[in-house]
Amino acid sequence: MGKKNRHAVRNKFYIKVSDAQTLAPNVWVNDNVVNFVWAQLAEKYHDDEGEGRSIGFFPCFFMTLLMGEGGDNLYGYLNDSRWSETVLGVDKSPLDYDVLLFPKCSTGHWWVYVMY
Repeated sequence: MGKKNRHAVRNKFYIKVSDAQTLAPNVWVNDNVVNFVWAQLAEKYHDDEGEGRSIGFFPCFFMTLLMGEGGDNLYGYLNDSRWSETVLGVDKSPLDYDVLLFPKCSTGHWWVYVMY
């Protein structure tokens, strides 16, 4: 999630009321809500030190950009080439992690892709 959604003091994340309203019955949950919950899970996991496993949490739009589903439908590694630094850290590689998690919305359903 972007820095604009973080509280400067306690690293807490916030969402807009309009995004939270997508949690109402019979309303599609949007990606901001999924990223909000995902960031909370990642923070909780890292605070608990993960019980010896290293897990990388990617935001939901990572797979959309990687697979080129934003419009041109082409595989887009260059679209995501800097994401590993942003999400995992400058000194980290995806190969440094035991598990990588990628949420993605497809045909109205949310999925989590797991790479281990």
